[in-house]
Amino acid sequence: MTSKILAKKLIDTVIYYGECVDGFCSAFIVWMYMKEKYGLEKAKQIDYIPFYYDKLPTIENSDKLDSRFVENFRNRNILICNFSLKYNQLIQLIDVANELEVLNHHKINVMNLSPISDEMRSGVEITWNYLFPQRELPTFLTYIRDKNIRTGKIPDADKFIAYFCEKKFSFEELEIYLLDEKITEIVQLRNILIDRQPYLLHKFDNKFICVGYNNNPEFQSDIGIQMLKDSWFLDFVVMYYQDIYKNVTFYNLRSDDNRMNVFTIAQLFGGNGHRNISNMFRKGLQSILWDTYPDLGIFELLQHRRIGEIIVTDKNKIPYTHFIVKEIKEDWIKSDYFEFIKRKVKDSFFIIFEMKTNNFKFNEIDNVLLYYNKYVVYINQECQINEMYKFFIAPQKQTYNEYEYQTNEILKLFFASQNEALIEFESEKDFVTIISSIFSKKIDFDQEDFQGDFFDD
Repeated sequence: MTSKILAKKLIDTVIYYGECVDGFCSAFIVWMYMKEKYGLEKAKQIDYIPFYYDKLPTIENSDKLDSRFVENFRNRNILICNFSLKYNQLIQLIDVANELEVLNHHKINVMNLSPISDEMRSGVEITWNYLFPQRELPTFLTYIRDKNIRTGKIPDADKFIAYFCEKKFSFEELEIYLLDEKITEIVQLRNILIDRQPYLLHKFDNKFICVGYNNNPEFQSDIGIQMLKDSWFLDFVVMYYQDIYKNVTFYNLRSDDNRMNVFTIAQLFGGNGHRNISNMFRKGLQSILWDTYPDLGIFELLQHRRIGEIIVTDKNKIPYTHFIVKEIKEDWIKSDYFEFIKRKVKDSFFIIFEMKTNNFKFNEIDNVLLYYNKYVVYINQECQINEMYKFFIAPQKQTYNEYEYQTNEILKLFFASQNEALIEFESEKDFVTIISSIFSKKIDFDQEDFQGDFFDD
């Protein structure tokens, strides 16, 4: 095998990663270079081919590419941008290609090939520096770079990427984003893409789970990451697309270390992958994985939760979740739905629903009316007991059994049956104050210690 170094002007084929904005924009840079250097017609004559890791035609029980597929690249001058072929696959292309060059930010080790690779740079940056070494990376490509290698240096990068992923751009349409004012305009928009994603309630293992869906064949990796980031309550996300010619629906499942294992989901449908990234397909033009249940507004409720802490001592804090609602829907408190809410806020010991009321009292000292809100407070049994144990045992040197018994005795005085209390306070601050005082008291108390103006008669 001889070394094949690609002359830029001879490029006639660009292979890029089709599921990533970084890959598509790398191909755009090649188009832009060819247009500037040799004219629009030359740029259009090049074949820009997206590659997908799970869709390459391979020989059964081998990682080698199907020879019929490889023949499509015979005598071509190939530039590979931001895509990592396996060793044997790359060797196959090198053998049939006229000239070949690889630009990638992942490590490559192939004899007689001198790839341009750098794990500290994104695909667009490597491609830009290769073709425009004397020019700075345009602003919109710095957003792509920041997102791809996760530097976090550009606060609004996620907003731009979300908008970008929503559209299907041609290279000609993409040119307008070389203007900085266009970037500013997009950044000012809300994240349209994620706001429109459907969240569906399913049952898995006899429990409710929340799954986000997106029907898009492009940029699935970026969309999945963005959906997980913007919707903390999702158990996992599903990107899918339907091949009407093959009558097949392909699925890309995404999760993270704090959510469900999507590998186990994919296995149920004959798929494969890893804990946080898996793929599968189903015959027919389908979308959702299971039967759905009405969400009853719970998703909107979770999107607007507030998180607070009750400070008992400098080291001991009690976390709680606070929802402000017009009313508490009866169905929310039904076992399956409420268990779902509790699991989603399992980092909180208390769940508080605050509702506006018309109740008030007159403060004679300040000569003002003080309006009370109604607080319905629940203990969250799903809260990880180890977290609560460390809050209270350490300072009192109690055993676990003593802690559990004494904590329950305190709570019995404060809460009515079924771990629920209906209380009216002047403010959330009052609730925090009384809870703090309860957990600060010694165990040898009397119920009269907890009676006062805060409680309803």
